[in-house]
Amino acid sequence: MRSILLGTGAALLAMPLSSATAPGPGPQRPVQVAPSAYACTCIVSTNQVNLSPVATGVIPPAITLPPQADRNQCHTACLAASIPHLRSPIAEAAACSAGATHGSRVYSFHMSTGPSTDNWANKYVITYMLGEIERYPGSSSVQTRCPAGWLSNTSNQPGDVTYDGRCKRLAGSLTVNPLPANGTQLGAWGFSWVNEMWAYGTAANGGAAQQITVNVPPICRWKP
Repeated sequence: MRSILLGTGAALLAMPLSSATAPGPGPQRPVQVAPSAYACTCIVSTNQVNLSPVATGVIPPAITLPPQADRNQCHTACLAASIPHLRSPIAEAAACSAGATHGSRVYSFHMSTGPSTDNWANKYVITYMLGEIERYPGSSSVQTRCPAGWLSNTSNQPGDVTYDGRCKRLAGSLTVNPLPANGTQLGAWGFSWVNEMWAYGTAANGGAAQQITVNVPPICRWKP
């Protein structure tokens, strides 16, 4: 406890100095918190840009994110925005249009741009796989098929491909015994089988095999 002396001459009075009147520090200023310095970027790409500062192969959908407090929050925000685009038609069409090859994996990536100096900052990092592309080229082939109502001589199916160029149709029955052996040729007209007579298709009877061009379009889609 400090005191002060009051009075004149020999008469002095000691009085305590109240702590309430003691000098103290000035008013405290509020601490200023710096705003976030991390910009968060979230992209979808057909290229593997993990740990790259540059994004290539970027395709739709475009994902826009607000600034995040740190890199971990950037990852969380990009993940949440990416999940709805899992195997989405938009990303599929964009990847195919961009020339994604068979087996290409389409990912989303996030990059947190800020003051951090670790190996993950200011570089794109894998966030989520949207899907894998399967791609097959188109093709064109010529097939020899039987017309409707005529069976393929090789598969016994109506209107099917015939690999020996012959089509056939049941023409009648054999009623005279003994019957000829199965496959007995009846000239160029046909053949016998058990007690049946089968006619080969010709241009004259409308059963000649036909050359048909079959075009198979290219395929590009998400792998099931």
